[in-house]
Amino acid sequence: MPTSDDQVCKASDASRSRFSRDLVVVAAYRPNPLGTGESTVWAQHRSFFRSQGRQREPRETFMVDLLRAITQWRDEGCEVILGVDANEDIISTKSSSFRQRLRDVGMEEAILQRHPGRTAATQHRNKRGKPIDGIFTTSGVTVQAGGYYNFDEFFSCNHRGLWIDIDLEKSLGGYKPQKTPYKPRKLTMLDTTAVRRYLQLVHKGYEEYSIPSRLASLHHQLQLNEGTMTATMGRHYNCLHHQMYVVRRKAEEKCRRVTNGSVPWSPKMQQFWDRQSLWKILLKGRKGCRVSSRKIRRLMKKVEIPDAWTKTTTELEAALRQDRKDYLEAKTHYAAKWRKNFLTVQAAKSKKKQWRSRKARVDYLTPETAS
Repeated sequence: MPTSDDQVCKASDASRSRFSRDLVVVAAYRPNPLGTGESTVWAQHRSFFRSQGRQREPRETFMVDLLRAITQWRDEGCEVILGVDANEDIISTKSSSFRQRLRDVGMEEAILQRHPGRTAATQHRNKRGKPIDGIFTTSGVTVQAGGYYNFDEFFSCNHRGLWIDIDLEKSLGGYKPQKTPYKPRKLTMLDTTAVRRYLQLVHKGYEEYSIPSRLASLHHQLQLNEGTMTATMGRHYNCLHHQMYVVRRKAEEKCRRVTNGSVPWSPKMQQFWDRQSLWKILLKGRKGCRVSSRKIRRLMKKVEIPDAWTKTTTELEAALRQDRKDYLEAKTHYAAKWRKNFLTVQAAKSKKKQWRSRKARVDYLTPETAS
């Protein structure tokens, strides 16, 4: 006699897929409430628990074990599909109902969610028109369709057949949504050089289109017309507005050059960036600016220069100049080679590791590229 733990876990183990995301498919049966006789499933489970020295109510034990298993799978990053004969009205949303308790762990009945208000009895002796069977899914499972078969439509059974159609690629994590067309703005107020360059380009563009004089002329015409804008004046204004917008956008595109990802990343190249960051933040502190002492300690630990505090301003400036020179040389001659060696080592290490998913291995082999 299996426990409710076995009912759930054994059904799921054979359904795990080792892709970028695990999908656990569970088939479960919840015993009917207490009936007469010792041959009912409820009575058999109670007898089994008593033989183990445990006084447990089978239906509640089933719920506790099921919810614990689902929570564990979700914590491991799995998506879950649960097909269950709940022996309870799964339309009910009371706090103690089967449906609500599954909602509390992030699962929703897929068929009722797609067809709200349209229900049918799923057991032929049920005269109330309430379903007691359901297919519950987590939010990561994309359900495209679902419904009920008629009784004995494809197989002989006293229950209806339930079905759902899911997007397997999305559910297993293989689906990659398209990248947003939005690009980060190049104009940032903290970059004074970019701001100065932007203003210069805007002024140059405005003069090229004679925008200041045309705006002044339009303003004069508006005053002569007692503040009423005619159709011709409106067209002139819209033309000016569009030209000003184009000038500003072109100026932003040219105000700052973004070089993210242009330098192949490797731990050796990261050392250059960390050392330069350390010298810069120490020099900033010497100028009386507020800096983070915790960040300084972390950088000193990373670059293994514990005496960086003791260096004078002249020594810090000299160290920064030398590191910049070394960085430029490394970027030109060694960055690509170091990156290739780093990936080779990572690939060798990955063969010795046990991966939970293919995505985890890919992420390990392709760390974020530093700028």
